[in-house]
Amino acid sequence: MHASSSGSVVTIEPRIRRPNNPVVYCHGAGGTSLDLAVLAQPEQPPRRLVSYGYSVIATTLAIEDWWGTREGVAATRRMIGVHRATLGGTGPVVLYGGSMGAATALQTALVDPSDAACIVLVIPCLVIEHQRQVSPTLRAYINESWDMTPIETNLRPLPRGANPIDRAKELSGVPILMFCATDDDISYGYQAFAASHGATTVVSLGARGHTVDALRQVDPDRVGEFVRMHT
Repeated sequence: MHASSSGSVVTIEPRIRRPNNPVVYCHGAGGTSLDLAVLAQPEQPPRRLVSYGYSVIATTLAIEDWWGTREGVAATRRMIGVHRATLGGTGPVVLYGGSMGAATALQTALVDPSDAACIVLVIPCLVIEHQRQVSPTLRAYINESWDMTPIETNLRPLPRGANPIDRAKELSGVPILMFCATDDDISYGYQAFAASHGATTVVSLGARGHTVDALRQVDPDRVGEFVRMHT
């Protein structure tokens, strides 16, 4: 399934055997089109999960809502509601976040942890808004790639108390699988989150940087085993 931020459904995968636990993919700064150019490939985890019978919802968020804002989370939850209304599933969702989409996945889970079966995070970038810890590398990447100068005035602010690292223990009952590159100088904050959460499995992607190549290195069998274990 692909849904827009307004919650309207565009297409539905017809061979869904597991409607009760949809996989909700939260894109990063590249947006849905860039991410799906990689993730829609048959060997990638989202397509592999479709082959297992899961439905996959791909979010499309406004540029200012990439990083876990109240508006971005509300749009993501609307999409989940559309899925349930369409296919009748009632079980907790699987949240899958890439790069800045990791923040959206975590913020969505924090609204109601009981509605998250498990979470998969790939090269996660957890921006800490209230401390203004936007790394110079991340700032340069966004400013150069998306003409958003300065970054703080173009991204909607996160709600107060939204730092996922401070709230990691609220998700202690939700298992998390996290894939990280050893030389990624854009993703940050994930080590502190994993340590505080206590139920995060961290998998190294090696020296792949914060790149599309890192997305391609995620083991779909590892993701599939993890998701099926927790749904």
